[in-house]
Amino acid sequence: MGREKAGQPDSAPEGALEDRLRSARLTPAQRQVARFIVDHPDRFVFMSAAEVARDVGVSQPSVTRLAQELGYRGYAEMVGEMRALVRSAPRQYEPSANRYQRAIDDEIALLTAARERLADLRPLERAARKMMSASSVVVVGLRISAALAMNLGYRLARLRDNVRIVTQGGSVAFDEVALGARRESPVMVAFAMPRYPAELAEILRFARSRGYWILQVIDSPTAPLCEEADEVMFASIGWGATFGSHTTASVLSTLLIDAAASDSSSDARARLIELDAVASERSHYL
Repeated sequence: MGREKAGQPDSAPEGALEDRLRSARLTPAQRQVARFIVDHPDRFVFMSAAEVARDVGVSQPSVTRLAQELGYRGYAEMVGEMRALVRSAPRQYEPSANRYQRAIDDEIALLTAARERLADLRPLERAARKMMSASSVVVVGLRISAALAMNLGYRLARLRDNVRIVTQGGSVAFDEVALGARRESPVMVAFAMPRYPAELAEILRFARSRGYWILQVIDSPTAPLCEEADEVMFASIGWGATFGSHTTASVLSTLLIDAAASDSSSDARARLIELDAVASERSHYL
């Protein structure tokens, strides 16, 4: 037999779901959703109920009622159980692969799942438009997510004015959020990779109270911070290394900036041209 695709789970998630399905009385729409979950477990565990409903072609209540019909307390609990099963399912690797090659195989599988989610470009394009049309943008990432915030914030500041980067908590972080909210229609981009800082939840709630539209880049639809966002983009974590990897989040950040640049005004293009001219004049680069 040929090698299975790295990151593809075996039948464990399907068996767990089908154990519940045997005794459940489901509507045709609910069975369509169940079939989708069985066929696409790696994709399902990073989707909201609304996204599942859209992809399957059913109503969102059909998705949430399926969870209740199968004995879960809600959609989040169903996703959480499936996520644990997908993570624990044995994976097939080349026999000669070492631990680091296997970690890269897992990253490829996570990026493949992200690629499938991008079949619907509307969330990405909506977020990019918000970042470019907002009066001000605050990019937040605390602790291990700080590098992601700095990366996106640095590039976004080359495209537009009024970009603030927050990578430390404390009173200064709240000052930056408050100052960004002095203008109408502010936007916050928040990176939230586990472990989730408790202070980030406070910053998000404070931003919400100040009228921010919030985009969150996070690893799981069941994370406790998701309810604080207007738009959520999921960037699953690769756990093949000690601290995990943020490859998918980094790629999403790059695509957000590309979409923002593509949808940008002539002023943004003029800014990039001016920066190139300054770099040449000052010999910034070797």
